[in-house]
Amino acid sequence: NEKVKSFVRTLVACPFIEVNRLEEVVDNLREWEFDEPELTKFQSTFLDYFESTWIRSLSILRWFLHYFFIFSGQFHPETWNHFNEIENITNNYSESYNSRLMKIVRTRHPNPYQLISKLVGEIVKAEGDVAWLQVGSLILF
Repeated sequence: NEKVKSFVRTLVACPFIEVNRLEEVVDNLREWEFDEPELTKFQSTFLDYFESTWIRSLSILRWFLHYFFIFSGQFHPETWNHFNEIENITNNYSESYNSRLMKIVRTRHPNPYQLISKLVGEIVKAEGDVAWLQVGSLILF
């Protein structure tokens, strides 16, 4: 269904839309009409989730959004929005970490205990790196 594909593409593009226009985009997506009742229900349910979790603004100040965007969602858009960002917009960082983790675990499907043990080791290493950074020491990789 081309309309569903277009709907999903628009949602996937949200990280690259200006933060103060996100609510407008969701409002526009709510106006889309689907032929099947299941798709209309999915649209409503998903957009409710998306808005409340990722971009919810206080409706009392909705008219004021042109100047201010106040969020009460679980994840503030500034943590995931990449509008005007020209660096770090690829998933190279996560792919690099996945590759590093794969080298540490050394198997595609580790048992849970082995994986947790390796992840705890990563946390300990990260905490050590942070401690070194706080005292101004150089970290060698």
